[in-house]
Amino acid sequence: MYGLPGGCFQGPLGRPDLATEALPSRRQRFIIVGGADAEVIALNEMAFERLPGPKSLSIVPGAGHLFSEPGALEEAIDRAASWFECYLNGKR
Repeated sequence: MYGLPGGCFQGPLGRPDLATEALPSRRQRFIIVGGADAEVIALNEMAFERLPGPKSLSIVPGAGHLFSEPGALEEAIDRAASWFECYLNGKR
């Protein structure tokens, strides 16, 4: 996870399932995962349920762990950019 003032962004190599207890409870969180990565989806869904505070989980259909499929990385970037726009503008 990448720390931001008051929020966190979960990238493809993060493990929120290992960090949920250590994260401050009031931080906003965005987790993004590839839809073809069943094991990682399961870990992220378990972590998502345990994370307190405002949160969002986004699953990119057909994307693997590193978003290397055609168009997958662009979709992940678009979703992350939308989250940052809302988050940084205080709309969430």
